[in-house]
Amino acid sequence: MNNLKRKLLSLDSCFILILIACTFLVYFGVFDNDFLLNWDDDLYVTANPDIQSFNFSNLRKIFTNFYVGMYAPLQMLSYMFDFAIWGLEPFGFLLHNLCLHTLNGGLLYLLLRSLQASPPAALLGALLFLVHPVQVESVAWVSQRKNVLAMFFFLSSLNAYHRYVVNKALQKTFFWIAGITFLCALLSKSIAVVLPVVLIAYDVLLRPHDRRWIRCAVEKIPFLLLAALFAWIAMESQSSTLEGPGGIATEYHGGSAYATFLTMLTVYQKYLSNLVWPSGLSAVYSPDILAAADARILLPVLLLLMTVCSPLFFKNSNRKQACFWVSVFVVGFLPVMQIVPLITLMNDRYLYFPMLGLCGFLALVIDKRPLPSAKIAVFVAGLFLVTMSCFTIERITVWNIPAALWKDATIKEKQSKLAWYGLGLAHYNEGNYQAAIKSYQEALRIEPSYPDASYNLAIALILQGSFHEAERILLQFRREKPNSYSVTLLLANTYYFQDDFQMAGILYEVLKRMNPKNSDAWNLLSLAELRAGNSSLSSRYWQQALALGGREGELLLNRARLESLKRDPVASLAFLEKAISAGFRDVDLLYSDRDLGFVRSQSGFNDLIRPLVAPAK
Repeated sequence: MNNLKRKLLSLDSCFILILIACTFLVYFGVFDNDFLLNWDDDLYVTANPDIQSFNFSNLRKIFTNFYVGMYAPLQMLSYMFDFAIWGLEPFGFLLHNLCLHTLNGGLLYLLLRSLQASPPAALLGALLFLVHPVQVESVAWVSQRKNVLAMFFFLSSLNAYHRYVVNKALQKTFFWIAGITFLCALLSKSIAVVLPVVLIAYDVLLRPHDRRWIRCAVEKIPFLLLAALFAWIAMESQSSTLEGPGGIATEYHGGSAYATFLTMLTVYQKYLSNLVWPSGLSAVYSPDILAAADARILLPVLLLLMTVCSPLFFKNSNRKQACFWVSVFVVGFLPVMQIVPLITLMNDRYLYFPMLGLCGFLALVIDKRPLPSAKIAVFVAGLFLVTMSCFTIERITVWNIPAALWKDATIKEKQSKLAWYGLGLAHYNEGNYQAAIKSYQEALRIEPSYPDASYNLAIALILQGSFHEAERILLQFRREKPNSYSVTLLLANTYYFQDDFQMAGILYEVLKRMNPKNSDAWNLLSLAELRAGNSSLSSRYWQQALALGGREGELLLNRARLESLKRDPVASLAFLEKAISAGFRDVDLLYSDRDLGFVRSQSGFNDLIRPLVAPAK
């Protein structure tokens, strides 16, 4: 018996090393990825000062604030550690994601083995979880750290709970571990609230027959209380960012819960299709909204019934375990099945938790076949895993570059406004404004009232020099949102660029009334007044901007502009030197800003700017 245990331990260790090697081999291309600066990575990491310094103040912020409509302080804490080690190097953040994903595969393997799966069956089940291409979004996107981190603690809790049930000697220890890791999962992502339901399914279907139901119920109280608390926090946090991806929608899709339910039936069919043959994976999806039942729901209903009834194909001795894995699969969908309406109907990352049930079910299918058919099942499963690995390697290349990701999404989902908008932002960040304009226009064709697309279209048009077209869009936008500070500011700047300083000044005055303590409005108003010929009023407004504590470098640069427009080279160069000393470093702006045209013609200008453009030694 001892020899058998040693052989099994040795085999388990070997198989876990295989899991690690296969995962890193398949995901090696992820290290070529960059941050997705137009899709949450900036809000979570690159433009988030709260994670860029490890101190008590930032720790307090990440545990007391919502980020991108989420309460996930352990996610933010993990970014803080990454930044302390790697700075803003995406390699380190993606390595962290991949390590967590690999650990999750290992924890799933251990769970399957604990539930009596054979080593080969557990290996194939865990490999499916690790290398299936629907998992790429959770690994290759830095912002989805919350998904892989929550799964790590979720599986740790589930493993500990199983140990609590079967290990009489260390019951209290494992129960505490299960509770603490469940809390950590909730602090990583609210989807972990489904764990108490999984534990109840475990008790009903897998717990030994000597269970006492009252004790089982009492055991769940702390888990249920934590789940209820974090479900409420999730509702509050996501309601705070209605327009963010994954945020709570203002109403059900299609205008009713019934229409949303019908639509989600077709989404379920699409999910199953992507699990079996994932050739249509996309960063975003735009499922058709079903307002009434029609023939399109027949196949989804049949597939749902087949899912629920699939344990009936097992012998009585294995049926309960099959029911458990099916319940894990179904329960994993509950938070994203629009019971509470979410902005997005469908995402690849929503399959990360349901995949547990599918992988456990696959391991059971392989394990409970008679020996001849089991060998065939292993061969078919192995061939399927190789195919999925190829899909995953190809999918990772799509995630390497934002423009490629969103171009792929527009091909897969031609009627997705989010896909076209994302492509527009990607082209804009590349400096390809003409392509960005076309993408924004396509998004507006799909939804003419899409505010983000309108606003960014106006910016791209301004940069292309199409001021009149930008003005037309912004005037319409401002009629719809007259109190929007950003729209009013952009419209004012549009007039300024067209040398209509009177209209620009009027709107800068409006901005000043909207927020009298905003230094930017006073700063811009000083420029408009000077261009309109009111130099004394311009200087007074600049002094007010400085008194309000605006960004010193930009304010000093603005004063250099004012002096340049007044054709005072000495004062202009002096303020320009002060701006550079205060940290202003945008050399391109210094050489292109038209208000600095006079001072650029002075001999001292190039001497002043030369240190900024000199190559580093």
